[in-house]
Amino acid sequence: MNGYLKIIDFGLAKMLENKDLTQTYCGTPEYLAPEMISQAGHNYSVDWWALGVLIYEMRIGVTPFFNKNKQLLFQKIERAKIVFPDKEKYGLDYSDEF
Repeated sequence: MNGYLKIIDFGLAKMLENKDLTQTYCGTPEYLAPEMISQAGHNYSVDWWALGVLIYEMRIGVTPFFNKNKQLLFQKIERAKIVFPDKEKYGLDYSDEF
């Protein structure tokens, strides 16, 4: 049996041509891509970013740049490297390939 997983947003979508950029600023803060925060213009690649954040959260239990302070959260999204918590220390189960 072949199947496909589709993850969609039930509220917002915009159709873009191949090289078009949009300036639309919307979404859950923890999932915003750096180019959305900087308002540099973005395309569908921000959806791949959000999917990566979702997968990280599903495996680790928290989004990669979590911070209760929205300004600090945005700074971390724009500048910080993704850190994977110590598996042993926090009792997490993920592979190095992950």
